[in-house]
Amino acid sequence: MTLQTTITNPNPFGIDVGDLEIVAKGDAENVIFSSTMAGCSIGPYATGTILGDLVVPLEILNESSVVMTVETEAGFAGITLPIGATITIGIPDIGSLIPGLNVEISAEADFGLLFSSFTVQSIIENPSNVDLIVGTIYVTLLDEDGAVVDTMTIQGGTITALSSRTFSGSMSVSTSDLLDLFGSTFSIQMTTEVGIAGLDVTIPVEAVVTMTLNIPGI
Repeated sequence: MTLQTTITNPNPFGIDVGDLEIVAKGDAENVIFSSTMAGCSIGPYATGTILGDLVVPLEILNESSVVMTVETEAGFAGITLPIGATITIGIPDIGSLIPGLNVEISAEADFGLLFSSFTVQSIIENPSNVDLIVGTIYVTLLDEDGAVVDTMTIQGGTITALSSRTFSGSMSVSTSDLLDLFGSTFSIQMTTEVGIAGLDVTIPVEAVVTMTLNIPGI
């Protein structure tokens, strides 16, 4: 986070500004981080600017806003007065930090005599510069009317920055249920949540694939 503080000296003499003490608090008045920045000297009838980058923890993204207080002292000849400023900063939504999250889902049926299965595969691409945590993946098989035929879950995991990962699982379905889907258009829906390690906030992710069942030999 870049912080810029501008101080105007309206006096006919120069002043010395001490080091800036910076404290940022979250929604519950909890201190998220504190830091210091070196002060400066400002000539008569002049304006001084203190500019620097603050290293802030990712936990700041758990807050909807942050109140930052900057305090210091300014004066001359050993005489100083306290000065300070406060600013409220809105925190961007986590979704804006993960642009272009790409999710693909595919499925393949494997027929048996009594029970068959769908092998469901989901590829999630992480285009961001941070590792992402994918929660439990919920998969639902829906008929053409949107009624639930069967469900399953796939264990989530970590996708490292600028990479992709494939999640897969097998959904056991009775052959009779699959035969009921024959000749119709049905869908497989995937839902999960994606977040960043160490943060409480997540964004929902979903994907749907529409299929028409073709049974070999029929």
